[in-house]
Order: sequence, then structure tokens, then C-alpha cells
Amino acid sequence: MLTVSLMALGTFIIGFAPPFWAIGFGAPVLLLVGRLFQGFSAGGEIGGATSYLVEKAPAARRAGLTGWLQGSMGVANALSALIGVVITSTFSDSQLTAWAWRIPFFVGLLIVPVAVYIRKRLDETEEFLNLREQIGVHKRSPIRELFRQYSRQLAVAALMAILWQVSVYSLVIYAITYYSSKDAKFGFTSNDAFWASLAGNVCMIFACVYAGRLADRFGTGRTLTWSTWALIVVPIPALAVLHAAPSMPLLVAVHILLCLAVSGYSGVIPSALARVFPAQVRSTGTSFSYNIAAIFFAGLTPALMTWAVPITALATGIYVALAGVIALVTLPMFMKMVATQEATSTFADHT
Repeated sequence: MLTVSLMALGTFIIGFAPPFWAIGFGAPVLLLVGRLFQGFSAGGEIGGATSYLVEKAPAARRAGLTGWLQGSMGVANALSALIGVVITSTFSDSQLTAWAWRIPFFVGLLIVPVAVYIRKRLDETEEFLNLREQIGVHKRSPIRELFRQYSRQLAVAALMAILWQVSVYSLVIYAITYYSSKDAKFGFTSNDAFWASLAGNVCMIFACVYAGRLADRFGTGRTLTWSTWALIVVPIPALAVLHAAPSMPLLVAVHILLCLAVSGYSGVIPSALARVFPAQVRSTGTSFSYNIAAIFFAGLTPALMTWAVPITALATGIYVALAGVIALVTLPMFMKMVATQEATSTFADHT
């Protein structure tokens, strides 16, 4: 419940923070604190959510069901884009700057009771119950065990998580700012960007789950290879075409294509990351690998793109392609670790 409370508190602080004229520099400090609480919540929740889905799912459907993790993020992104469309269509720029920007955070608070309801009614996984019976959860130090015994798996998993973070943040989340940026010279408004984001994220919801099903059918390693190549090859020419002939229909088509490319990787990598660690450090290992990539790569995306986009409008595509090369080089070692862990893990046979 701690992560849910942090998200609720962070969202509340941002939505209700006094303006600059009321408390001066305390206003941006409050916004920073609220955003940090949101980040701690999301980063801490990812490992537990992924591990829960992996351990609960039948072996033959593990990747497909875990694909809902990123698919549900697509739902959140689509809803935020829809709210963005509404407020940018309803309010003037001055109203948005003055107060209407708070509306999405007020709406976001409505999900808190739902999250609390769900968390209170989830039962523990069979593997966790077995682990608690064998060694006791209160006698464990998963962080210490992770860094002492599984530091190599952690490093490799973090390298694989880089592409997950960079592709989502560059091509999906930052896209709204990117398409409407004067430096990118596409000529789109924020409203145009929100419409494209809405269309792309709706497609992403189902594409993530379908990518997971492909992994269940054809193998995780093969699916990750295909999706990594897609992220290396697709974004740069797609953005180049959009830059050469910008139009609203082409913007929507390009963004849908980019979201589908992102879905191929982000729909599969969560289940793979969880499977590289044993049960006693699975949640912790997944969270740490995800957040290491987030801190050093995803968190820097807005600042990095602010610097790079004036140099080349294709900066986001180039950034993703570079992350794709890292994933492609790391993938053989990563899949070997997954296979080794599954060969010795009880959850490999769980149905």
C-alpha cells in the first residue's frame, strides 16, 4: 500500500500546490517533491506487479498476460491524451498556463480508491507462499542478496531495460512535446499531438498483449530480437517522412506505427526481466533493473531531447536506435541467464 499512498500524495501535491505568486520558489519545490513521490511509487510498484503477473500466469501464457502491464500503461496514456485533447480544445493558452493544467491531476486522484480496492483483494502467489514458509519473509534481506549474489544478472537486466525506458519515454511519452515543439519544426499544435497520442496509445494497449502472445508462441528471445530490430530500423525513416511532409493524417499514422514498434518490445521485456531472477529477489531485482535504466536514461530524456532536437529533428529516433543496439548486443547473454534461471526455478513448471 505504500506505493499507492506515495502516488496519491504526489498527485495531490502537484494538483493543489499553491501558485508561484503565493509562495514564491516554494511552488516549484512542491511540484518537484510531488513528482518525486510519483516516481518512487511507479518505480517501486513495477517489480511487484511484474513478479505477481509472472508467478500467477500459466507457463504457456506468461508473456501474454504480463503484456497487460505495459498495456495498462497504454490505457493510462490514452486517458491522459484524451484529457489533453479536451482541455486544449476547451481552454485558451492563458487558462492552461494559469490553472487548467491541474485538471489531469484532479482526475488522476479518482483512481486511488480503485487501486486500494484491488490491492486489498489480491491473494499472494503460490511461489511467494512457499518461499515464506521455507525461509520467512521477515528473515530475508533481498537487496543485500541481490547485490551480493545476482549483481551480474542485475547489470544485464538493466542494460535490457534501457531500450524499454528509452523507447517508451522518447516515442510515446515525450511525443506530445516533441511533435508540437518549434525546434522540431513539424508545425503541429499541442491539440494535434494529443490526438495522435490518443490514437497511438489505444493501439498500444492491444499490441503489448499481442506481442506477449507472440513470445509465448515463438519464444521470448526470438520476439525480443524482432522487436529490437524494429526499434532500430523503423523510427528514423518514419520521422523523416513526417518531417518532409507534415500533415495530421500522416502524424497519426506515424505515431501509431511508432507505438506498435514500442509495443513489440515493451510488451515482452517485463516478463523476461522477472524471469532472470529467482523468487527471493525477483521483485527487488526487477525494480532495481528497471529503475537503474530509468534514472540514467529515461529521466534524462526531456533534457537530452531539448538539447538534441534543435540539432536534428530525428533526435528521438536516433536515441532509440542507439538503445536498440545496446539491447541487441546484450540479448544473447540475457536469454542465457533466463534459460539458466528457469532450469533451476520451481516457477518454470507452475501452471
